[in-house]
Amino acid sequence: MTIVYRKATVYDYTGISLILNESDQLHSNAIPDMFPPGHPSMSPYKFQSYLSSPYHIIIVAELNGLIVGYSFVELLYAAYPFEEEERCTAFIDYFGVKKAYHQFGIGSGLFEQTKKWALKQKASALQLNVWEFNEKAIRFYEKQGMNSISRLMQLKLKERMTQ
Repeated sequence: MTIVYRKATVYDYTGISLILNESDQLHSNAIPDMFPPGHPSMSPYKFQSYLSSPYHIIIVAELNGLIVGYSFVELLYAAYPFEEEERCTAFIDYFGVKKAYHQFGIGSGLFEQTKKWALKQKASALQLNVWEFNEKAIRFYEKQGMNSISRLMQLKLKERMTQ
């Protein structure tokens, strides 16, 4: 099985959307008030904005012409106290592998390509957010060498109104 990792093109939207739909469903099942069912996380416009930005990249994993994974990454620049230069962090906004292709090493390969791209951009760190319910993803990211540095906490004050 030969996986090709490459920069996405405008023609990859449909293939990526199919995998994003799997992720959207997972999130919608776990946290429906934050991820309402039937609301896709990636519009064609948002996809195009990633492709056209010099601070973003979409890397895809492709098997026999089929998109089986994606990594949406953006570069964030911030000045830190006591440092003369801005620090660049590569932040993974979206990362996923088609469910039928889990456990084939595609995610690890995609993560490695993401890391290589970040290093090439002179990023000092690679970061992402992962939801607490997604224990499988947490284990995957820890296996890639990532560790938790913060925790977002919430107290619901009001239920979301549905129409």
